[in-house]
Amino acid sequence: MRFLPNDPNLVYHSLADIHNGTEATDAYLSLRGMEQSERDKLRQSLLAYCGLDTLAMVMLWQRLRELRHI
Repeated sequence: MRFLPNDPNLVYHSLADIHNGTEATDAYLSLRGMEQSERDKLRQSLLAYCGLDTLAMVMLWQRLRELRHI
């Protein structure tokens, strides 16, 4: 991310199963028809990805606010 280069908190490749939006969408669509244990595991992976995505948006918002005050 350009506004947050090399931020150690935003490492998508270290997530277990889902590393980008396309994978998140595919995972969400595949939940239907899965066994409960598989669905629970994938749900946790989706929550981890979405949590990191949300953190990135908050950090970006904070950085943009800082730039506005320069």
